[in-house]
Formats: sequence, structure tokens, C-alpha cells
Amino acid sequence: DADISEAQFMQKVINRNTADPINYILEDQSHTTYENIKNSKAKIGDEDSIIIVSDKFHLARAFLVAKRAGFE
Repeated sequence: DADISEAQFMQKVINRNTADPINYILEDQSHTTYENIKNSKAKIGDEDSIIIVSDKFHLARAFLVAKRAGFE
């Protein structure tokens, strides 16, 4: 899967591991955690609660950046 973005890869993982459809917004234009949160905030709008899908290495940083961006 080297030819797809990390977001598209995570989409495949989610779809492969759940039987129920999940409502999510795919943000696949960013290159950093900061860009990802910023771009996601722009796509989501006024929502203040999100679920971050990441690996152990990036999760703590993503959580802190999301908090600073106004997410709960």
C-alpha cells in the first residue's frame, strides 16, 4: 500500500475490521500531525468532539494538537 496516503490506509483498516458502516471524514492532504488536525478542523466545522485514529507513536502528539485546536 505504498502508493496510498496514510489516511487511505487507515480507511482500509477500518473497513476491513468492522461490519457496520462508519461515518468518517477522510483527510488525506496533510504531511504533518499539525496539518492533519488543522485540515480536519476545516472539514469538520463546528464539531468539537473527534476520534483520532493513529499509532502509539503519534497518538499523544495528535491528542495535544487537537486539544489546542479546540477539539475535546
